[in-house]
Amino acid sequence: MHGMNVRVQIQPGKIGEAAKLLREEVMPTAANYRGFIQNFLIVDAPNNRLASLSVWESETDAKAIYEDEGGLYQTAIAKLKPMLAGPPDAWMGPLTRVDK
Repeated sequence: MHGMNVRVQIQPGKIGEAAKLLREEVMPTAANYRGFIQNFLIVDAPNNRLASLSVWESETDAKAIYEDEGGLYQTAIAKLKPMLAGPPDAWMGPLTRVDK
């Protein structure tokens, strides 16, 4: 498994709108991409921050959403751009499941 993590700082007063946009418009489209497993969204409303973690079957699948022109990552950032307070912080890497 491979994961992609994206953290963004949102302008004050826009966190609810940004989270809704990700939950309802952007993140559900991940299921249309090859190798998609799961999405997670963390909303830190008091600090105007959002973080997402998407889980993919392979590194190739994770890279495709990040590197493809007009792909999921570029679409998400374009839609969030009017609400961003700074540049996104994105990275990917292998995931290891750790239980107990």
